[in-house]
Amino acid sequence: MFDSLIFLNLASLTLGGMFILSTNYGLNYRILSEINKGKKPNSLETDDEKIYYQRFFDLSLDLLCIADFQGYFRQINLTFAQTLGYSVDELISKPYVDFVHPDDREKTLEQVEKLAQGEKLIYFENRYCYADGTYHVLAWTAVPYLAENLIYGSARVISEQQQLTMTSNFDTLTQLSNRVLFLEQLKQVLEQSQNHFEHNFSVLFLELENFKIINDILGSLQGNELLINLVQRLKTCLKSNDIIARLSSDELSILLVEITSVQEVIQIVTNICQESAKPFIFNEQDILINLKIGIALKENEYTNAEAILRNADMAMNHAKKQGSQYAIFDKQMRQKALEQLQLEIELRQAIAKQEFVLYYQPIVSLIDHKITEFEALIRWQHPEKGLLLPDSFIVLAEQTGLIVLLGIWVIQEVCQQLQKWQKAYPNHANLKISINLSYQQLCAQNLVEHILKTFNQSQINPSCLKIEITESNLIENIEVARAILIDLSHSNIELCLDDFGTGYSSLSYLHQFPFNVVKIDRSFIVGQQTNNHYLEIVKAIITLAHALKMKVVAEGVETNTQFSQLTDLACDYGQGDFFAKPLSSQDAEKLLQDPQWH
Repeated sequence: MFDSLIFLNLASLTLGGMFILSTNYGLNYRILSEINKGKKPNSLETDDEKIYYQRFFDLSLDLLCIADFQGYFRQINLTFAQTLGYSVDELISKPYVDFVHPDDREKTLEQVEKLAQGEKLIYFENRYCYADGTYHVLAWTAVPYLAENLIYGSARVISEQQQLTMTSNFDTLTQLSNRVLFLEQLKQVLEQSQNHFEHNFSVLFLELENFKIINDILGSLQGNELLINLVQRLKTCLKSNDIIARLSSDELSILLVEITSVQEVIQIVTNICQESAKPFIFNEQDILINLKIGIALKENEYTNAEAILRNADMAMNHAKKQGSQYAIFDKQMRQKALEQLQLEIELRQAIAKQEFVLYYQPIVSLIDHKITEFEALIRWQHPEKGLLLPDSFIVLAEQTGLIVLLGIWVIQEVCQQLQKWQKAYPNHANLKISINLSYQQLCAQNLVEHILKTFNQSQINPSCLKIEITESNLIENIEVARAILIDLSHSNIELCLDDFGTGYSSLSYLHQFPFNVVKIDRSFIVGQQTNNHYLEIVKAIITLAHALKMKVVAEGVETNTQFSQLTDLACDYGQGDFFAKPLSSQDAEKLLQDPQWH
């Protein structure tokens, strides 16, 4: 009889769970608590109580079952059998994964394993096969009773409309609100606060700074598990009516409602920081999450949810720049936000008016001291502020998506310049130009086709183009980046891993991607003159690259001593002010005319 005693609480936790026996909630809670502690309930001593729970089990509209860790149902209620169209005996006589869609079986067994390892409560979905051969989604809530190796499960059938709603409003991994739903929830709270000034709230914007690297190291499955565990920790710091959302792969947001003071918000954030700082243990290894948090407090001038979330995001970025764990959005940040907004407007206008120009810095062979290529570097010829370097606008271009349009313009401009120079200077018929691509530009739709079409129209060989990409851009999505880079390589376009040596695991990328060239970061070149450790690192990089049949470019060569050291180390190419600063196209052309560089 005990086997059916847990289901009142369990069913109340499912989607749309029933509360028909809420009068005995205290009794139910004691039972659940004792089961989670691995104890057999001693609360149900009377026959009336046992009958009471047995009736609940038999008559519940939820799909209730008891299973063992060996893979078989021990007990199911009539609703479960009738819903699937089987008899009770048909379900109990076969392993329960036999009824699960083949693509969902591994996930289901992973959830069972979590319960076997002591997870106290899990939520998951899978597709179950009905007797007519069709599959339907079940949303499960399950708890273990390890003392008797049993699993108690309660499920609800999710209709196609509910699935659509879940997909459009919730993150599929964590079941948290997604950005769309969160903004709607925030909008509702904002409207309530405008009608009731005593209703205060706050929005937190959280970034998991090192999550992409952790995900790469652990693998996506364990990375997902780590994220789910982090969310569970966050919930322990919040009230039941606070809302957590997953905005992107490594960004979360929290809506704190019914806030009484700034001090309360800071205390909650402090608790979050302390909880997230505790190690997550995977394969007997301690994994640490590095959280940065931005805080936007309720203000009367807020009129839309997007502005609040944007300000919280801005505060988070401020915390990152300051090296702090968290920051509160203030008037200075607001002024900067207005300046950023104005800059975005000007940036859009600049693209339309073609206010950008390319500067070219030569890359020189350290063997024969000839110019082999130029790196194209974008500049903004601002009508009021003069010539602006990329640091002042590239980040904003990436945030707004305008970086893709800039990338298209750069490719077209490079092709035109190559066509002009190769035609005018036969001695430089094999001249190359390298361009830098961000992850957004790399993943732009039909990138390879666009490049090849542009080169074909200019009658330029694609081998004259070299694309440089940094490791930080690769780890945005390694599989996607690899596929695109392979396509580019097959099109005879050279690939360069930029800023080599500064990333987390650059060595691993050398054999994973079809790079032809590595560019040593300037910090090592500058440091080698005064620090032998840097010199040894540069030597090791050159040796490794050559062993892998790759060429090496040393970036940031500024002195004759650095030039001599790199030559002695058999580095292939050099780039830096020692040869020439970035030049306008007219001044770069003068170098091509100079016999010294032929």
